[in-house]
Amino acid sequence: MNVLIVGAAGAIGAALLERYLQNPEIERIVATHHLPKRSAHDKLQWLACDLRDEQAIAACAEQIAAMELPIHRWVCASGYLQGPLGGPEKSMRNIRSAKLHDDFAVNTIGPVLLFSAMANKLKLVPGFKAAFLSAQVGSIEDNQLGGWFGYRMSKAALNMGIRCLAIEAGRWRNEPTIVAIHPGTTVSNLSKDFVKQRKAPLQTAAHCAEKLYHLIEQLSAEGTGQFYRLDGSQLPWSRDNARHRRSVAVAIQPLVADFQATYPSYIFKPQRGTKISFLRKNQGVNGALWRAHLGSPQDR
Repeated sequence: MNVLIVGAAGAIGAALLERYLQNPEIERIVATHHLPKRSAHDKLQWLACDLRDEQAIAACAEQIAAMELPIHRWVCASGYLQGPLGGPEKSMRNIRSAKLHDDFAVNTIGPVLLFSAMANKLKLVPGFKAAFLSAQVGSIEDNQLGGWFGYRMSKAALNMGIRCLAIEAGRWRNEPTIVAIHPGTTVSNLSKDFVKQRKAPLQTAAHCAEKLYHLIEQLSAEGTGQFYRLDGSQLPWSRDNARHRRSVAVAIQPLVADFQATYPSYIFKPQRGTKISFLRKNQGVNGALWRAHLGSPQDR
């Protein structure tokens, strides 16, 4: 098995690299870095890659392609929260264009560009899995505090990018698994300035990497396009879909009652999302009759 870890010089990326090196089935690990490299191993190949630089991303993809290695695991562990352009914005008054550009370059655009540049090779690999480290703060529904504009926005955009990649790659001959994972707050350079007052103990990078490794290896193609916590439970991409379905069900109750009074032989059957169906005994769905009842002229 061959693995690519993007951002392998960061805390979680480096710990995950060490965890994969413990797997005897590993043949080669390709690790990209922008920070100084942390380790050396005969199965390890380091490549420089600045996710802010489109040409550097293209060059990195070309170098990996030249190795002629099938990449079975593709993990993006890069993340950017603060740097020379400042830290996370506490208020809209702190929003600056240059900082937003940096946030999006590292957290969103760079990872998606690198994956896209490698896609023609990745689609040929049976059992391919890709995991992008995202963040729970990228969930719109979960945002109750505001602030951290650039980080939240860039992670939300990354989530949409991952979802789009998963949908398109779902048409590949070899079914891939492409997911977003929230690693949880971890002891790292990214988090150290923002957890000083935190009372709950933080997980170490090694502990995070162990859970991350097992989650990635357990995922299957049926779970592609989803957003996971380290424990395998799913996070909402945006809104609470279960709550939304309940509100829709309440809103259409009068219409359903009216329909069933008109057509008593039909049984109401809620479907996924906001879709609904009416089933007649021993027959299939009659959506046309429902739409006609609501007044759609083309279905009358």
